[in-house]
Amino acid sequence: MLGLVEPQSSGIGGGGFLVYYDAASGAVQTYDGREVAPAAATENYLRWVDDADRTAPRPDVRSSGRSIGVPGILRMLHDVHAEHGAAPWRELFTPAVQLADDGFEISPRLAAAITDSAASLALDPEADLYLLNTDGSAKPAGTKITNPAYAKTLGAVAADGPDAFYRGAIAEAIVAAAADTSSGRTPSLMTTADLSGYTAKRRAALCTTYRDHEICGMPAPSSGGIAVAATLGILQNFPMASFRPTDIDLDGGKPTVDGVHYIAEAERLAYADRDKYVADTDFVALPGNSPDTLLNPTYLAGRARLISGDTTMGVAKPGEFNIPASAAVSTPEHGTSQVTVVDARATRRRSPRRWSQHSARSTWWTGSSSTISSPTSRPSPWVKTGSRSPTGCNQENAPVARWRPPWFSNAPNPASAARCSWHSARRAAR
Repeated sequence: MLGLVEPQSSGIGGGGFLVYYDAASGAVQTYDGREVAPAAATENYLRWVDDADRTAPRPDVRSSGRSIGVPGILRMLHDVHAEHGAAPWRELFTPAVQLADDGFEISPRLAAAITDSAASLALDPEADLYLLNTDGSAKPAGTKITNPAYAKTLGAVAADGPDAFYRGAIAEAIVAAAADTSSGRTPSLMTTADLSGYTAKRRAALCTTYRDHEICGMPAPSSGGIAVAATLGILQNFPMASFRPTDIDLDGGKPTVDGVHYIAEAERLAYADRDKYVADTDFVALPGNSPDTLLNPTYLAGRARLISGDTTMGVAKPGEFNIPASAAVSTPEHGTSQVTVVDARATRRRSPRRWSQHSARSTWWTGSSSTISSPTSRPSPWVKTGSRSPTGCNQENAPVARWRPPWFSNAPNPASAARCSWHSARRAAR
């Protein structure tokens, strides 16, 4: 559904993570359905066109075909459904198919994204017809649009499973769109074999403690899990209950100055380590070959001592572990959708679905009117991961919505389950 009504941020052409908590057993399992680089990608894939043409991909790396990863969200969701689903797979698509055929009104948020990206969307005939008026202006909020091609695509996946997407005509259309060289764009090297060979991964959850809470989230290649765990580990060294918000309500209450300060400073330190050391552990080892090094209580206590209660540290420096690390450029991101589902048994499924760029950096494939996510994001050593919302909060591991953040309490929250899903520290201070 989100791929239909907010195609700038969600969709079947992207990737995602999912954290599954079983209320009966207390078990936590995570699923990795993030995009991967094509098999033909080399360490210079995002750096230059090829060894003979050592110029940057055109028009730039993010707008080129090189930024398109092999999508993984459908394969991952199908795996999760096979293990834990209750409703028939086919029925899951019925509401979105019906709305795509019947039409929906463009939301103000989508309208703003279309306006911002109108020039880029005009370069693609499918996007132009779907989202722009005949004079090239963005269709305004409230305009009713239909998407029968998307309905047809979802109908095929509903009937035949993810193979309808990863094999056959749809896969061929995706590869063709990614390889498009119109306007001088550098093409992707994705093949139909990359799509048919894609597999999602099951990974052990990353679990740590915060005071009397057990906190479980997504491990690498998600960078947010370690960052949030490190933030909480640093905050554990301060009397956060003294800085709790006032006038607590469903929105979290009114944050205190000290609460915001200590959370922000802890995040600076955690993000500095995340940016330097956390990549895809299938290719790049963490310090000590384990998240335990970055999350060691003694190490985090030392990081906490860098925080002053009176002044900000400014740009935080990462800790030193005497290992080489690739430099990474910090850029704002705007592309993750967060979905949380809680069933009648209190079993939780939390899935951040990554759409790495807005429409201006998306590619449309003929026959589906849906976007392909960019950039690649199960990184090799040269690719930096991480997604930030416009507020600067890492949303790859955004929290299950809860009414009371545990880090402001020295005692267990009686309204909380024994296992907590990740909370964003900045959300708590909001």
